[in-house]
Amino acid sequence: MHKFAMVALVVAVMAGCKGGSGSDDGNNGNDGNGGVTTVASEAGTRTELSNLANANSSAHVSTDQSFPRPYESAIAVNNEYECYSTFCSLDGNPVSDATLWRHKLGDEVPLIPVYFAIEGEGEGVKDQRALDALKIVTDAIYPEGNGKVFEDKGFIRFAEGTLTSTSIIDYSDAADRGKGGLIISLGTSQPYYDVSKQSRTIMCGSVTSHPLTMGTARQIIDTRGAVHSDKGWTWLNLGNEETNCGFDTGIAAHELAHYLYLGGKHFHGFGEGNTETFGDPAKALLHTIYRNPLESTVDSMEYTWNDR
Repeated sequence: MHKFAMVALVVAVMAGCKGGSGSDDGNNGNDGNGGVTTVASEAGTRTELSNLANANSSAHVSTDQSFPRPYESAIAVNNEYECYSTFCSLDGNPVSDATLWRHKLGDEVPLIPVYFAIEGEGEGVKDQRALDALKIVTDAIYPEGNGKVFEDKGFIRFAEGTLTSTSIIDYSDAADRGKGGLIISLGTSQPYYDVSKQSRTIMCGSVTSHPLTMGTARQIIDTRGAVHSDKGWTWLNLGNEETNCGFDTGIAAHELAHYLYLGGKHFHGFGEGNTETFGDPAKALLHTIYRNPLESTVDSMEYTWNDR
């Protein structure tokens, strides 16, 4: 029996990070700081902010779907906010490409819901590596210790054998707690075929729309460029025992950052080369994005890391 303890990224990078030096293969230490130490800088942060803005401007946002979806089949499995594109407009209106898109955060808006899932009848366990990663990412945004990013919504249970890349997943176990959130899942990273090498390789961490699958997460976004993380389900997949692909706290934090960066690519201090999976440059980028107001343009953003 498979019992996955689940703990609760938007271009191809969010589809997953495969094993390798400095990437998400579970070999870079347990605190996110394995590999060559890198230093955060304003110039480096602004380069990555520009890269994110360019990714936003080229992303497709579907405006021809309506939410919540009124279909009985969607209502029955608590999946009324399933998006069939990388992004879906919440109300059918165009999304601003003048500002940097990001999740809503702050005391005045809902936190990002996090669900810990179980497949089958076993007792749920919240994996400590994932719990530590949630704190590491929160501390990167609020290093003074007075802010919150994630809300623990408890366990969500799935029937045995239903967590596959092709199955229709039933989220009704969480119907009384919400209509979406981030499900961080152990053991559901997807082996995939590397065409360039004509061989199979593995992803040890990914953020996708389903477990055991490739592809990107699908996000509901409003006209301001704010992602509604409580509408629609996103999977953070960590490790795959069948392919001997492990993970550590650093990889879990790295994947959480992919989710919050909305399409961020790897860079020095964020898994590129032999640098840390989640070092200071990655933390500085998160801090700067989320300590500036929603709807900020890249040019108007204040570099906040030095003032923390």
